[in-house]
Amino acid sequence: MIAKKIPTSPLNDLTKTFLKFGTVGLFGTAVDFIVLALTVQVLHFNPVFGKLIANECAIINNFFFNNRWTFAQRSAKLSLWQRFVSYNSTYLASLALSVGLIAILVHLFGPSKYLIYNIFTIPLNVIWNFVWSHLFTWRQKSDAEVA
Repeated sequence: MIAKKIPTSPLNDLTKTFLKFGTVGLFGTAVDFIVLALTVQVLHFNPVFGKLIANECAIINNFFFNNRWTFAQRSAKLSLWQRFVSYNSTYLASLALSVGLIAILVHLFGPSKYLIYNIFTIPLNVIWNFVWSHLFTWRQKSDAEVA
C-alpha cells in the first residue's frame, strides 16, 4: 500500500509555524530572564539597562533558531543578512515596549520585582513579533521568483 501525502491547509501550516515560533520564543524568554538576572544581580546594572542587553541576547538566539528551524522550509525573499537586520528592526518596537513598560513599573513600584514586570511584556511581543516575522522577515518568494 502506497501512503498518500495529505495536503495541508495554509491554516495548519500557519499553526505549525506559530507553534515552532512559540517554542523558540520560550527558549528566548529563558535567555532573556537569565541574562537580565545576571546583569542586575551579578553585574549590578540598572534593571532597564539589563533589559536592553537581555533583549538583544534573546533576539540573536531567536533569530538563529527561527532561521534554522521555524522558517527553514521557506524560500525567503531576503538574504540572511537582510533577514537578520529585518528581524532586529522588527524587535526594536517590542524592545521599546518592553523597556518602556519595565521603566514605568520600576518608577511606580521600585526595582525589586523587575522579573515579574518582565512577564507583562511577553504576550503582546509574541503577537507583534510573529506577525512581522511571518509577513516580512521570512516572507516567501513568489512562484515566479523561485523559478
